[in-house]
Amino acid sequence: VQSQMIPMIQHVMEVSPLPTNSDPAQYQKGIQIAMMIQHVVLFAMPVFIVAILAIQAGLITGTASLLSVKTKFLYVFNLVCGISLIGSLGAIATAIIVRAKGSPSTMAELKPPLGLDIFLPEGTNKFLMAILSYFSVFQIWTIVMFVLIFAVAFRAKKGTAFLTYVPVMCLTLLFMFIGAAFSPK
Repeated sequence: VQSQMIPMIQHVMEVSPLPTNSDPAQYQKGIQIAMMIQHVVLFAMPVFIVAILAIQAGLITGTASLLSVKTKFLYVFNLVCGISLIGSLGAIATAIIVRAKGSPSTMAELKPPLGLDIFLPEGTNKFLMAILSYFSVFQIWTIVMFVLIFAVAFRAKKGTAFLTYVPVMCLTLLFMFIGAAFSPK
């Protein structure tokens, strides 16, 4: 899916207006570097995904331990890997929507609203947009499935199962805030 997005990202970068006080040659070189990084990330993605899923499973296992729920890391890791497929469906849906709309001309068009951000106009505060875009249809589906499966698999209450997932949500939101802080307005 990500490989399908690379040409569109490159197109958006090429048609975007130059940032103020920037040299066109320098900007073009920046685009080439960004595309090279995209290709490297594409090939390193499986390792990154496994690492991220292991960190999530570790957070959940640790939180479950604090909440007196008996779990094993490998069982939680298996659960996290399984529910991550829902996020993959979200990525596929995003790629289909972007491709169906035609040639994107802005970075905002590369990220169609699939969550609560659908109600916000373009130009909304980027931190508010980060919070509301986190709660997409696919993320809510992921949370609900995690809670239901975790509660059954580890004989926990649904509220406790939700609490074990809260650190993962907080960490993800933190990274979304960091991304929003470095994104152009």
